[in-house]
Amino acid sequence: MTFLGLDSQQYKTISGIALPIALQSAILAVLSMADVLMVHDLGPAAIASVGAAVKWHFVAIMIMAGFGSACGSLVAQYWGKGQRSKAAWINWYAVRSGAWVMLPLTAMVFIFAEQMLSVQSTDAQVIAYGSSYLIYSLPLLLLTHVIIAIESSLRSSGQTLLPMALVTFTVVVNIVLNYVLIPIYGVKGAAIATTLARVMHLCAFLLVLYKTKSWLFEVYQEKISPQLKGDFKALVLPSVAASLVWGLGTLVYQIVIGRMGTQELAVFSLLGPFESLCYSIFFGLAAACSVLVGQSLGRNDFAKARLFARFFIVSIPSICVVLGVALWLAREPVLALLHLDGAELLPVALPTFAIFCAVMWMRMGNMVMVMGILRAGGQVNFCLRGDIIGMWLIAVPLVFYGAFIGKWDFQWVYLALWTEEICKFGIFFYGYRRGLWLRNLTRDDEELESLVSTA
Repeated sequence: MTFLGLDSQQYKTISGIALPIALQSAILAVLSMADVLMVHDLGPAAIASVGAAVKWHFVAIMIMAGFGSACGSLVAQYWGKGQRSKAAWINWYAVRSGAWVMLPLTAMVFIFAEQMLSVQSTDAQVIAYGSSYLIYSLPLLLLTHVIIAIESSLRSSGQTLLPMALVTFTVVVNIVLNYVLIPIYGVKGAAIATTLARVMHLCAFLLVLYKTKSWLFEVYQEKISPQLKGDFKALVLPSVAASLVWGLGTLVYQIVIGRMGTQELAVFSLLGPFESLCYSIFFGLAAACSVLVGQSLGRNDFAKARLFARFFIVSIPSICVVLGVALWLAREPVLALLHLDGAELLPVALPTFAIFCAVMWMRMGNMVMVMGILRAGGQVNFCLRGDIIGMWLIAVPLVFYGAFIGKWDFQWVYLALWTEEICKFGIFFYGYRRGLWLRNLTRDDEELESLVSTA
């Protein structure tokens, strides 16, 4: 029996990849919520400061995601082709090259932490709290980059249980440390707890991989050709650019909202991690799509790649519409859980939550088209152009106009933010229908040798 062209065995494969990734993403979202919610008793300034500081981390993570995306695309195709040692080399090349980017970024955060927070808010307490959070969480950038690259490679080979287990361990450690350190050190305690938990995460990751003799430690015996490095760079540069364009855009949104007031920033900061929690299941499905499409492309099985892509494009937005309706029906307990049911925040939070429930399906459709299909086939430049048009040419100017010129209420500024997704949905669906993503990105050893000999 088939549904949308897939049989029961293929559904089992999808579940085996998607569910662990979805659970891992949900657990990470819970961790983000924990940092914000567990400083709730310190007041709105503390909530806003952690939300503002974490947004700078998010921009850095977008750079890491660019490396992870390029790494994952190539690893999936070489894994599908059966060339594990090349896949392992690509992973460690991504780790090394990304580390050279993270080190100067870490130094910049250390030097300019206070100035960075002052861009987001004029509240002196928010700036003080937020800059201390950034300083005490400095090692996170490099640690998180290494973890993202390794996780991306493991997912691309279909290995999803180990990352999920280690993330669960990390979240438990982080929450326990939060309970101990936040009452003593306040916002700084949350930063210290997160940093210590991430150190333990990476150490545990490397230890388990070494003890289990993971394929990631296989050494590619041949000399690495410049062409293979060039293939990675050709993917990573536009991937990083696209991720950075989007990450900086979300930072601009937060800056604008921070200038609208501390209450608006608090609502945005509390709602953001919850949005991530809702997206986690769809992130898992999009990651499964990327793995299955990428491996099929690496085997030159374009018919199966197209079949998987069509299934995910139909299923993910459909599930998301159902989730949006369910969330709206359960709005009272959800807003209470997020501490958004108070007299000060509820009038701002309720219409904002309604908008989120109504249009979230479009963002998830974009996620599967970009992450699961277009990038899996190397169409990173097309994705970059779509991000620039949707965010920087449409949504960002509209948000600025609404907040500072039109003096719109917060919910209308929040709705303007979503025009980005409406525009990008049309662009990316056009890219999907054109089929330019149906490409095998791998090279045979003979091809690499001929390229070297003719160079």
